[in-house]
Amino acid sequence: MLRTRLYLGLLPLLLLLIAMGGYAVRTCQELSRSLELTMVANYRAMLATEVMKNAATSMNGALYQAQSGDPAATGQFDAQRALFARNLHEQSMTAAGTPRARWVEAVDDSFLAQAEADAVFLKVGPQSRQAVDRATATACFTTLKALENLAQFDHDVMQAELTRAGRTTRTTVK
Repeated sequence: MLRTRLYLGLLPLLLLLIAMGGYAVRTCQELSRSLELTMVANYRAMLATEVMKNAATSMNGALYQAQSGDPAATGQFDAQRALFARNLHEQSMTAAGTPRARWVEAVDDSFLAQAEADAVFLKVGPQSRQAVDRATATACFTTLKALENLAQFDHDVMQAELTRAGRTTRTTVK
């Protein structure tokens, strides 16, 4: 009889301990899954942003090589432009319906402006290159600035997720 009372008295404590352990495990799993998804997605996005920055810079360099008569420069320009466009398309697909979409759209708009300026630059002969040189450089700078804004947004999202994870951890531990 005394043994049964002792067991019944300790049973609520045991159940409370099991419930708290289950809550802690569930919270850790949720936190881990959320961090993993955010970090992997943002890491891929940041890599794509770096690839697009390098491609935009290489496109600009290839323009000047093409103007000086280098026949391989046009092929290099086209390859870098295709690389940029492919990464931009992937980023547009993954960002659709998210707050990141507006930043990707800004990159897309600046890339289209750069493509137009580059097309004019390639059509113009060497004698009037200075007239369109500024427009091309400005378009490239605008594209790079839009990519930098996108990278900053991705960084801010990662920081916010880390802050949220820290807050959740502190709340769970208390």
